[in-house]
Amino acid sequence: MKRKKFGMKYNKTSKAQYLLAFLFCLILPAMAILIGLHITENLVMPTLNPQLFQGSLPVEEGVGQETEEDHNGEDEVEEGSIGADNEIEGTDETPKDDIQTYSTEIKGVSIYLIQVASIGDTSNIEDFVGELNNHNLSHLIYQMDDSYKVYTLGFAERSQIENRLPFVREKYPDAYITEIRLPDRKVAHEDKNSETVIQDVNLLTEILRKQSQEWYNFLQKEGELTFYGELLQEQRLLLSKLSQTIENDFSERIVNKDVFEKMIHYQKSNTDRSLESLEDMDNEYLLHSMYLDSLFRLIEVIKG
Repeated sequence: MKRKKFGMKYNKTSKAQYLLAFLFCLILPAMAILIGLHITENLVMPTLNPQLFQGSLPVEEGVGQETEEDHNGEDEVEEGSIGADNEIEGTDETPKDDIQTYSTEIKGVSIYLIQVASIGDTSNIEDFVGELNNHNLSHLIYQMDDSYKVYTLGFAERSQIENRLPFVREKYPDAYITEIRLPDRKVAHEDKNSETVIQDVNLLTEILRKQSQEWYNFLQKEGELTFYGELLQEQRLLLSKLSQTIENDFSERIVNKDVFEKMIHYQKSNTDRSLESLEDMDNEYLLHSMYLDSLFRLIEVIKG
């Protein structure tokens, strides 16, 4: 009888041990993954095509000097990549005789950023962003292969980022400049509505370029962000117009609809939050981070 009771107790203990083993081996790791994904989603920008990144300025070379890679690859475009013939895939098809076709140019864009780190473990991203915030520096993080590149500051002109590089190197001595360049490209389409969409995208590019100039003037103590607020209002109106276009009529031949909708969604959010935060300039790095996010959302659309 004693032996039987002992066996029952042993079975209950074994079940409890199996339950604990299941908890630690499956449930807890799954929760950790979900938490990690949540952090990454909030902090990491969209994954970009590595071909967009043109070469960088190493620490050993002086500001303004080009590396051999920059010089040799400046005007070369890989066949089939973005920018080849400045047209997207499918635009070289012979149009049907009974259908009138149009060709409209999507304006390219260049952006210059300062890279301060490359992180292989997503668990360190949140700490690094906090460190940048403490230094009053904006941040942009994107995934390339198995690492996450950490950027701070971003402008439309190389001379502007070169002037800010010494300031960043006071905190991060190994920081260097990276350029993202997208050429103009022509898009063939069969309706005038698509032409309007492309013109609005070009206008959006121009607005963000002007915002870049306003940010540079502000950081150089050469002006306030008053006109920046007006540009945000103009950007918000244009995004509302593009939203209606998406709902009514949209051609996938121009850009990917999902990417386009995400750009509108995130730019609207960034614009609204930026307008609310303009009065509190103690967090200027957060404002500039939202600008960088909006700019990269646009790049995702332009690259097709």
